[in-house]
Amino acid sequence: MNDIPESLIRKNPVYEFDGYSLELALKALHAGAWSWYVGDSFVNWNDKCYELFNQEPGPVSIGGWMDKVLEADRPRMKEMWDAIPSNPGLIETEFRISSNDRERWIRLSGYFIPSIENHKGHATGVMIDITDEKLFNQRLREANFTKDRFFSIIAHDLRSPFTSILGFSRLLNEEYDDFSNDERKMMIKQILSSTEITFQLLDNLLTWAKSQLGHTSFNPENFDIESLILESINLAVPQAKIKGISIKVLMLEKSCVHADANMIRTVIRNLLSNAVKFSYEGGMITIEASKLKDKINISISDTGTGIEPKTLKSLFNIEEKVCSSKGTANEKGSGLGLILCKDFVEKNGGKISVESKVGKGSTFSFTVPLS
Repeated sequence: MNDIPESLIRKNPVYEFDGYSLELALKALHAGAWSWYVGDSFVNWNDKCYELFNQEPGPVSIGGWMDKVLEADRPRMKEMWDAIPSNPGLIETEFRISSNDRERWIRLSGYFIPSIENHKGHATGVMIDITDEKLFNQRLREANFTKDRFFSIIAHDLRSPFTSILGFSRLLNEEYDDFSNDERKMMIKQILSSTEITFQLLDNLLTWAKSQLGHTSFNPENFDIESLILESINLAVPQAKIKGISIKVLMLEKSCVHADANMIRTVIRNLLSNAVKFSYEGGMITIEASKLKDKINISISDTGTGIEPKTLKSLFNIEEKVCSSKGTANEKGSGLGLILCKDFVEKNGGKISVESKVGKGSTFSFTVPLS
């Protein structure tokens, strides 16, 4: 100690946090300070609390504060607050408010000290806006779910059709002369069907992955949607012919829209492929366009198996575990195509919907802005 200058020796190592230092610390944390004496009808806020709640400075009643909490969180918040006097110690909760027309998450932390002079107790603490943290955690959960879904599709839905392709290919390669022409044609037909399904699934998988990574470009332009529909029909015809399915088109005289052509092409291709997949042999698919104010509504209807009401509710939600039904010729799918359809339709300012009756068929409709 003798080698250290007297001026550098701290004679009193205990320092108090003065009001100014505390205010600086709260500003650094972007935190609002609050305090409440048990029994009082009002709570004390600093300027940051008023800013969080988008409120002019002034008296804040307990009831008025609770009214600013979103209705869904209000009962839990009131229950927590009423329990403070009987639970000395740490106070922690999270709740939502609506501020500047935006839903925000607030984390409230504090401490309650019972029985102080002239009061039943005193609670004080901070409030911090954790909206960005909540959004980040939500995106992280979605990213993990997307990753799991991605590998699930690769492991199951993509592997299954390859099993069929490999099985029939081996039979033809090793025992070709043992089969009749009709048997060989049947096997080739199955290989073709499985290959088409696999190609579409792989295409959807890659498109979806690209979209999730933010690599899908959005290039809206004016184009005639009828030509896009006819192009998609030409791709679906081989698959439809196998089942003897007819495709009818009812178009408007003027069908020029303003959207990203590649995205809308993906939507039509997927909806048309699903219609073929779930149609019975000899069925009919109808594609119809109608005008709705400043949009064109495209509907694709089939007379196939239809969809169970329980499945209908979760068709477009990737977070829901949808049990994908097999097509009328045992075609398999992942449900990923419909997720893509919803994403691409909404990116183009439209909406997608579905109506279905079990055993009678389904109608998928989506809107596209007019040019």
